[in-house]
Amino acid sequence: MSVLRSLIIVLSFCVAFAAVGEAQECLLFDEYLRTTGALTIPGSSWSVALHGDNLLLGGYGVTLVDVSDPHAMVVVEAAPFDGSAVYDMCTHGDLGFYVDYHEFVVVDLSTPGLATEIGSHASGATSKLCVDGDRAYCAGSFLHIFDVSDPTTPLPLHDSMIIGYPNDMVAGGGYLYTVHSTEGLSIYDVSDPSAPTLVGELDEPAEGEQLVVAGDYAFVLSTVPGLVVVDISDPANPSLETTVPLPPEDYMAGDAYLDGDRLYLSRAGGMHVFDVSDPTAPDPLGALGSTRGAYRVVASGNRAFVAGYYSGTIVSYDVSAPYSAPLAGGLDPAGTSFDVALSGDVALVANSDIEIYGISDPANPTLLATLGLGCCASSVHTIDTFAYVLDGEFQTLRVVDISDPSSPQIGVDTLSTVIGNDIVFDGNRAYIPANWSGVTVLDITDRSAPSLLANIDIVSASSLCVAGNLAYVAAGFQGLQIIDVTDPTTPSIVGSHPIDYFVNSMDICRVDACVVLANDWRGLATVDVSDPSDPQLLGETTMPYPATDIELDGRIAYVSSDTTGIQILDLQDPAAPVFIGTIHMRGVPSNMDIGTHLTAVAVGSEGVDFFANPCGIVPVLLQDMSVTAEASLVDIDWRVVDDGYVFRLVRIRGGRETVVPYAQVAHNAYTALDDLGAAEPGETIVYRLELDAGDGGWTPIADKSLTLEGAAPRSFI
Repeated sequence: MSVLRSLIIVLSFCVAFAAVGEAQECLLFDEYLRTTGALTIPGSSWSVALHGDNLLLGGYGVTLVDVSDPHAMVVVEAAPFDGSAVYDMCTHGDLGFYVDYHEFVVVDLSTPGLATEIGSHASGATSKLCVDGDRAYCAGSFLHIFDVSDPTTPLPLHDSMIIGYPNDMVAGGGYLYTVHSTEGLSIYDVSDPSAPTLVGELDEPAEGEQLVVAGDYAFVLSTVPGLVVVDISDPANPSLETTVPLPPEDYMAGDAYLDGDRLYLSRAGGMHVFDVSDPTAPDPLGALGSTRGAYRVVASGNRAFVAGYYSGTIVSYDVSAPYSAPLAGGLDPAGTSFDVALSGDVALVANSDIEIYGISDPANPTLLATLGLGCCASSVHTIDTFAYVLDGEFQTLRVVDISDPSSPQIGVDTLSTVIGNDIVFDGNRAYIPANWSGVTVLDITDRSAPSLLANIDIVSASSLCVAGNLAYVAAGFQGLQIIDVTDPTTPSIVGSHPIDYFVNSMDICRVDACVVLANDWRGLATVDVSDPSDPQLLGETTMPYPATDIELDGRIAYVSSDTTGIQILDLQDPAAPVFIGTIHMRGVPSNMDIGTHLTAVAVGSEGVDFFANPCGIVPVLLQDMSVTAEASLVDIDWRVVDDGYVFRLVRIRGGRETVVPYAQVAHNAYTALDDLGAAEPGETIVYRLELDAGDGGWTPIADKSLTLEGAAPRSFI
């Protein structure tokens, strides 16, 4: 398995370009950080904790979510709570603890899917909480310390020390560490819980928001400058070790969570992952856009979860490979890139003017020509050897012959009063949706000289797709409108679906007998249009952030947002799209175009980004795969989302491939036991899992490796 880890870290986020000479023809997304699912719950999430396969979310009350399948998280009905604002929570063993600004509460989590209150005690106006052994610490204006050795009866040990509403705190080794917005880091000796004592302070960072402690170091997430590492080996004299600048956020610093040697940071713009095996030099591994107002993060093993402050959205991630998928290259034209279109190895960028680049090597694009329009080109689309350019200011359409992209020829004729920022080509027609101006229909039989056919009067036409004689229009608050365009001069509405619980339908695509609408707040809606006169909603898919654009390549959907990410989903079952990959852009995506091997995304003031398209997508999603060893026997286990597949497990050893028998042990679980016999220390063995492609071939899905140490191999999970 080849994983590109030659990263160029851009401080606005961890965005990587494939190293020159290592350009990828396609992306295997299971080798990178990726989103696996999203779930929206009512209200905000101010606190989060993880206990096994149960995620606890604190808002107005506590919500329990089953995350055993991170692709399909489910809210679990748990013991009722009184609806108070739960500002902080944590877990310790099979116990959960939370504070709701009035009370310190203990819940029993020993039964999966249940959170049963077993103890509580008044704690005053407290909003922060941490637990160390048999002691719980609650903080507001005052510090409260409880003995929880009997969790059914928390025993107050202290409640009078003024601590001043810390933003976060951690307890361990007889010390309590706190951070404030204005007072930096404070360290208290709590070895005698009845008499806590301030023993050390550090003014930096001045705006400490979140805190984790590992050994002799504290990691502080601050609004400015970002990540701060403090040496706390001498609690009386903490000292600044190093700082890692992060982009300043408009609001809230977010959260920090330590899982082994990985530090997870959630910020308003997304999630960062650092390797802190050397705490003096945190190493940025990767990053992804998360949910709007990303606030709380928690991680365990190969899973991470981010909860949104405002959106009520929880996003799950596969972090087994904590690296950002690399970009294949990018462009940095002058001004703002509004749109981009691909034509073979050529990219056209609308940035008021039109710039044309050769991108046979996307990491080293070459400027071929500039049209010299002077102003206002806002959208560009290609068909055959022509480019159609929309001018948002003067409401005109220009046609450009790009058969020789180094010498483009602008047509003499233009169409005036053409309003819109999108063009959909269908045979010899072009459709231009224009929100409040309806849909303009053009005859493009002569590509060089389009002519006006009709204007369809439909309000809020933000986007459309065409199949046969029907146009499917995403019509804002009106939802889906289905129009018979057999004769576009006399269009007729044949069906509609209001989707009135969606805020605003932004874009649309058709797959099989369904259309999928992208919504600027709720995500995706799939509608069955097999009977266009009676469209039926099949399902909704929560997206990590507002969906603003959707493009389709076969059954693979590319969905962009108003943050900095592109989600890639498999629509094999349009009613239940599956997340397969995530790409982080340098800026906020506005429009994109999918080429044969490459996708181009206009990212505003950052220019244009390119990334390789996904490698062959197979109709199976691997949940997990593990390889463990005992002496010469190797146990290989894997689970998939659904059953009904035929696999082949191949051992690769010393250049030889051997098929290993396996057994199905559950509807979606499989196992194999492989006897290696004699083994050489240092020998590396790879197990490759393949899927029956149905044509006599096998499609690789994943592989895992282990290195032999002495007589037995070292396990790899």
